Amino acid sequence: MPKRKPRGLNQSPVVEAGPDITSDQLTVTLAGSVSDDAKPAGSRLITRWDLLEGPGPVIFADQGQARCRAEFSAPGDYLLRLVGDDGELWMSDLVTAHVLPRCLTLARAWEFNQPLDKEGWTEADLGTRERAETPIRGQAGTSLPVKYVAGGYYIVALEIAASAKLISADNLNVRINPQQTIRVRCQNHTTASHMAIRWTTTTDGTWDDAKTKTFVVTPNDNVSRDYVIDRLPVSGWNGTLKQLRLDLTTGQAATGTIRLDCIRIENAGMAAGLQSN
Repeated sequence: MPKRKPRGLNQSPVVEAGPDITSDQLTVTLAGSVSDDAKPAGSRLITRWDLLEGPGPVIFADQGQARCRAEFSAPGDYLLRLVGDDGELWMSDLVTAHVLPRCLTLARAWEFNQPLDKEGWTEADLGTRERAETPIRGQAGTSLPVKYVAGGYYIVALEIAASAKLISADNLNVRINPQQTIRVRCQNHTTASHMAIRWTTTTDGTWDDAKTKTFVVTPNDNVSRDYVIDRLPVSGWNGTLKQLRLDLTTGQAATGTIRLDCIRIENAGMAAGLQSN
């Protein structure tokens, strides 16, 4: 049973950075909140926003306010942190801002920002399995395959896997049009050099080459990259999307880990199409 703090003891500030943001505007409002118990006596609660990751700088209109306007320097994904500090204890919370190019909208997106929430995706044929381990003499244990969501990433481990794949939920009901692109942002720390996007539609539920787009990825990579599939087969990319599949390997056995940041189906507007990094 957790221990109760004695009455009168200082409590950490309560910090909420607000919901994740998706916008095609460079200036957005951050809807955070910070509260405290006014302890320790005589101290002042300090609130501030920090930029942890992003493609460029961010200007906070009032960095000392939980609710403030933020101006982003360029489209991209930004990880922001809201901090509450009472002079003795501090707490923080994170929010991700997805700043899209002007006039770009999302037909569907999976961002994997909630711990343990795979957003309907499942994995198959990773090659990994449970193993009995004895890391400490006389203390047997079990090593479980890596396949979970944490820290804003969907992380899987592959072991000599030639047909590893991630499969979305069924009946996505997304209208397809030829102007769309599919963006996969990931760190591919495996030996695989190619991945593929496959899909089925409400009128054609089979996985086949007519509904497949293979793309080159960087093997044994130490950074996250955007892979943009922007020349989708016109013959297969039409109708209503039923299910999406990301083939992490395409016939060649690979070993390592993949850290998937997001999968997006993007509707190109009047702005030019996105380019891969």
